[in-house]
Amino acid sequence: MKNKFLLTLFFYLFLLTAILFAQIQNPRAISGAWSGSWLNTTYQSVGAISLTISVDEENGTMSGNWVVGGTVLGMPSIDAFDTDVHFSESGIIDSLYSIYWGDINGTILFDGTIAGTAVNSPITGVGLCIGSGTFNSFECAGAFSFDYFGQQVEGEMNLTKFDPVTVPQEFNALANEDGSVLLSWNHDGVNADVFRIDRSQSGKTGFEQIAEVSGSENSYIDADVLGGATYVYRIAGANSETESDYSDTSSVVAVIVSIDGEPGTPAAYDLKQNYPNPYNPSTNFEFTLPERSGITLVVFNAAGKRVRKIKNSILTAGKYSETFNAADLASGVYFITLKAASTESEKEFSKTIKTLLLK
Repeated sequence: MKNKFLLTLFFYLFLLTAILFAQIQNPRAISGAWSGSWLNTTYQSVGAISLTISVDEENGTMSGNWVVGGTVLGMPSIDAFDTDVHFSESGIIDSLYSIYWGDINGTILFDGTIAGTAVNSPITGVGLCIGSGTFNSFECAGAFSFDYFGQQVEGEMNLTKFDPVTVPQEFNALANEDGSVLLSWNHDGVNADVFRIDRSQSGKTGFEQIAEVSGSENSYIDADVLGGATYVYRIAGANSETESDYSDTSSVVAVIVSIDGEPGTPAAYDLKQNYPNPYNPSTNFEFTLPERSGITLVVFNAAGKRVRKIKNSILTAGKYSETFNAADLASGVYFITLKAASTESEKEFSKTIKTLLLK
C-alpha cells in the first residue's frame, strides 16, 4: 500500500515538471522558489510542496530540489529529493530515481503532454501517465491520470512562484526615419532590476542578446541595423534571483537611409540631371538604386575619352548624391555615365547625362 501511494505522488511530480516546462520560451524564467499543494483525488490524499529550481541554459540542464509534505493515508511525508532534467530538440528528458520504485524515465513534450514508465522497480502494473494543465513562468495548475493495475488514478496540483518577474507588456519595435529602431515596453509590476533585449535578423540569424538596460527604462534605440533588413525582437525582465519569460516578439523593417539622409527605398534605377547646369567648377547629381548593386560612375569628354572615375563600388538600395568638381578641366561638354548591376537579381542599368562646364 505504501508503494502504491508514493508511486501515485511521484507521477504527480513527473506531471508537474511537464507543466512547468512545456511552453516556457525562456528556460531561466522558471528558476527560483515555488510553493503549492497536491491532491490525489482518487484516494483523497493531500499535501504541501516546496520546490527550488536551478537552470543551466548553456549546458541544457535543470535541477530541482523538492520537499513534499502531507501524509498518504497515515504514511509519513516524503523526504526531500532532487531531480535532474535535460533539454532536447523534441522535449525535456526526465530521469529520476527512488528507492521505492527505481528508475523513472520519460520525455516531456513541448505540447504539454508526457509519457513515462517505471523501470527496475519492484512495482508492476504501472501504465501510461498523461498530464495537462495551464502554466506560465510564475504560476502552474494541472491534472494527471495514469493506469495502475487496471485502475485509473487521478489527481491535481497547483504551484506559484515566489516574488516572480512577470513578462514585460506592450513590447513594440518601430522603425525610425534616421534608420534606427525604437523599442518600447510597459514594465508595470514586472519586478525587474534589468531588461535583456534579444534580436534576430529574419531568416539569417538566431536570437542574440544585444542590450541590457536598467529596470527603470521603458525604451531602447537599436542603431546597429542595416537599412532594408527585417529584424525580430523580444525582451525579458530579470533580477538577481530569476527572470521573466520572453515577451511576444515584434518585427520591423529598418528604414533605408541614403547619404543625404532621406528615408525610403527607390522604386527604380535612375540618374538625375545635374544641377547647376551649366556649372563652374562643380555640379551635383543624384542617382537611385532599388536593390543592392555594383555601380560605376564615369565622366567622358565630348570626344568620348574618360576623364574621371567618380565611383566604383557596391552600394545598398537607396538614394545617393555625388559632386563632380571640374576645376582641372577645360570648358566644354562632358558626359556622366552610371552603370549598375544588381547583386540580388539579374537587373542591369545604364544611363548618361549631358553637362556643360563654362569657365
